[in-house]
Amino acid sequence: MVEADGEFVVSVEENGGADDSDNDGICDAQDNCPNIQGQIGSSCNDGNPCTINDMISAFCVCAGASGPDSDGDGVCDAIDTCPNVAGQVGSPCNDQSPCTTGDVLNANCQCVGTPVPDGTMCDLNAQCIAGACTPIGTDSDGDGIPDATDNCPTVPGQIGSPCTDNNPATLNDILNANCLCQGSPATQITLVLRTDAFPEQTSWDLIDAVTNAVVHHGDGYNANVTTGITLVVAQGCYILRVNDSAGDGIVGGGYVLFNNDQAERIIDNAGNFSTGATSQIANSGTFCVPLGYDRAAFTSCDKLDWTSGQYVVAAPNGAVSAEWIVGGSNAVQDANSGYEFWIFDPNGSYSFRRFRSHNQSDGFGPASAIRACHMKLNNWAAASHVPANTLMNVRVRARINGVNGAFGPACRLEVNPALAACPQTQLLNIPGDPDFSCGATRMWGTGNLVHARPVSGANRYQFRFRIAAEGFEVVRTANTYFTQLNWTTLPLQNGKTYDVDVRVSKNSGATWCSTSDPWGPVCQLTIDNTPANSGNQNFAGISEDAELRMFPNPNRGDVLNFSLSAIEEGVNTVSVDIYDLTGKLISARTIAVADGNVNTVIDLAGELVAGMYLVNITAGDNTYTERLVIQP
Repeated sequence: MVEADGEFVVSVEENGGADDSDNDGICDAQDNCPNIQGQIGSSCNDGNPCTINDMISAFCVCAGASGPDSDGDGVCDAIDTCPNVAGQVGSPCNDQSPCTTGDVLNANCQCVGTPVPDGTMCDLNAQCIAGACTPIGTDSDGDGIPDATDNCPTVPGQIGSPCTDNNPATLNDILNANCLCQGSPATQITLVLRTDAFPEQTSWDLIDAVTNAVVHHGDGYNANVTTGITLVVAQGCYILRVNDSAGDGIVGGGYVLFNNDQAERIIDNAGNFSTGATSQIANSGTFCVPLGYDRAAFTSCDKLDWTSGQYVVAAPNGAVSAEWIVGGSNAVQDANSGYEFWIFDPNGSYSFRRFRSHNQSDGFGPASAIRACHMKLNNWAAASHVPANTLMNVRVRARINGVNGAFGPACRLEVNPALAACPQTQLLNIPGDPDFSCGATRMWGTGNLVHARPVSGANRYQFRFRIAAEGFEVVRTANTYFTQLNWTTLPLQNGKTYDVDVRVSKNSGATWCSTSDPWGPVCQLTIDNTPANSGNQNFAGISEDAELRMFPNPNRGDVLNFSLSAIEEGVNTVSVDIYDLTGKLISARTIAVADGNVNTVIDLAGELVAGMYLVNITAGDNTYTERLVIQP
């Protein structure tokens, strides 16, 4: 009470005059726990995760009953990382194995120990081996090596021991560091050997280029036989050495080494090992497997009438072409990207490599993405020139930013000026050419033709059709490089296949071209009057929906408008190659595809002299060939 003006006045609080110390809505006079929110028996939270059913006790204290401890380790389940196993993650435990130490509960609440070293005694007569207590002398895999000293106790053998992985595509199988049988990648190669008239004179060795160890050997062959020997070798590099014990070579014979995976030549010395005791690439030259994919272009492959100054051409590699960047005066012409040509004599007299990069012209045309494909023959120091009249092999590999790829398959090459002046020819065999005739099928009758590869300056061609087993032979003479299949004397018969070779003359048949046999390589021709596509089913073409336009044609050699539609999905570039009528590659371009179409202008830049050319277009798996006439 407060005294005011002699009177007593009662002070009234805002809550109606009653205190509520714990602010629980119950005045202290009626609150049996005035200093804690709630009353005796009220639920509360004592802040302990290991209690349950917390309530205010008779002493006004919040307390709960103990929570569950399923594993009885004194740690309630609420905070126990391993509630069903005594202890927590990281707690010591016992895995009951005498061959482990430092046992603890792992993250999965499993008791795991660290294995003690093999050979540790686990009792008087046993040792710890691979985490198990094993009687002394136990040999679990039966390989004769006690487990105590066997680093692969459950697999016969030890790390590094030979084994068999049952994979025919591997060699030198061994147990690896994980005691698994694993081999090195392997490939198959085949040596086709033709012996001479004397038995048991020919032998050969395949030598590992790294260890110089002989990995395969053969000898004891009969006379005048052709033998194919298939070899499985580890991927790597080797030396092939073919020997003749008489020292006079394999007269009339020789050998070819094939890569079975691609059925392509690695070394071609067929019919060419005619002198000496040993045939091998010069300077112990090696070959490596697997082969690369780069190679001579079709018209540069197996050409035996080269002259100095002609261009040996590599088939374009898109990755190499991409290193040539067009940029006007700022063009980048990569000196470290291009093609390396390797020309060698399988008998060892010559071996030379020539690299052609984007920043070198070698005298070939304007700068372009495919200029580096062209190597001018013998356009280097005379001391290293390819000698004339010696059969060579040529192989090609790409180099991209200074990194060499693998050499691709081999082709034959020979510098022979006499043969070049008046060369052999054969049925036309350029892929994609509409007049392709080598191995073709034709109908019999007027309007059906077979074509030879044209020879510049020739004015007589003779086509010889033969079936040796039937004694059949007929020769047809023409003033041009094709002949009709419609004569009446000794006509060709429906359903039969003929061997066909061709010879050519530049003096109206007085003499026939060649330094020896004028007849060129033999091709086969089948007569069939009932096939689809009028006997020309050997041709490849573009899709039926595709439309090719190439104009103006005839052309003045300046610009050529080119378009191709309906290109199959996934094809990103189209190759446009221009050949002259001798099959020489004159120009090659790679054009980008946009939305399944190509529509561009090709600048011929005066590269083509007046005459007729064949334009070969490749779009994915499809090809098409058009004639192009250049007017003066």
